[in-house]
Amino acid sequence: RPLYRYIDRKYVDDFLRDGSLLLTTYTRCCTHELESRRDSDEGHSYFRIAHPGGDLPGATRVGSKSYMLCLSAVYTSELNTRFGTDAAFRVDDLEVFADAIVAKVPGRQKRRGDWCQYGDHREIPGNVDPSIPTEMFKAMAGGSRGEGDARAMGGKAFANFSKAVGRVVLDHDIYFKKGKAFEVEQEFRLVFNVDHDVADPLLITCPDAAKVCSLAVL
Repeated sequence: RPLYRYIDRKYVDDFLRDGSLLLTTYTRCCTHELESRRDSDEGHSYFRIAHPGGDLPGATRVGSKSYMLCLSAVYTSELNTRFGTDAAFRVDDLEVFADAIVAKVPGRQKRRGDWCQYGDHREIPGNVDPSIPTEMFKAMAGGSRGEGDARAMGGKAFANFSKAVGRVVLDHDIYFKKGKAFEVEQEFRLVFNVDHDVADPLLITCPDAAKVCSLAVL
């Protein structure tokens, strides 16, 4: 199925001519000047890990080392209005398109792509191995000082505990979670995880990506 990238006609023309394309960042999406496009919780989620010793709440954020490109399953005048754009280009071969972009992103990277998941609550539920000592769990749940106490209880046990919590968080793909208010966008997201911190969007030139794209028509 085709996908659509909403941008102004000027930038559509630039892309179709020479492959000029701007990749955004999670930081940029958190602070976008258009309220309809701004998501201050982009890449952010809460978790609550259950254990016989109690619950361990926390928060996590992803995207500090990621570029992304947001596409949509539909092209409509309503979404043009929402995005503050006047055009879009159509992607007819996602694999060729994404591979062409990967070749132009600097540094070692890993490409991911998936449909966004929408919900009012971005809390990750989960459980960890109940055999982990209750004393360690309670120490971790006590905050940063508690974490130091937990480390002191045994390096290997603490490492196993940390991995268990990490697995719970990673099982829920925060890279693709969005608030319910954004569901109308029907977003398919390409994420390019790199080996360095990023903050600003990245302008690349990838004519091979443009070869499988065309001007979107309503």
